Amino acid sequence: MKHRTKPRPAQQPIYTFQVEALSHEGRGIAHYGTHPDHPSDKQGKKVFISYALPGETVKAQITNVVKRLEEADSIVLQPVLNRNVHILPCVAAVICSTFSKMSKFA
Repeated sequence: MKHRTKPRPAQQPIYTFQVEALSHEGRGIAHYGTHPDHPSDKQGKKVFISYALPGETVKAQITNVVKRLEEADSIVLQPVLNRNVHILPCVAAVICSTFSKMSKFA
């Protein structure tokens, strides 16, 4: 007997999450909890959120749903105070040299 899949809405829902940890892939990990907009049938379910860091509050749109977890993309982010974007000098040198070589051929 084949299992019937549940029809998914065309527009996936947006929820607010508190990011708790970071996965080995670099995505934020959160769980459905007691937030008022979280569905009660998903309590404790794990959510992997792209571009989110531990300690951040994120509004995220669900992109993939499986039985044990969900994946989401962050939409609105309340960053932690120490979140900075750094480019290491060695990386900046490689980027600059690559673009200077490319401009010679353009």
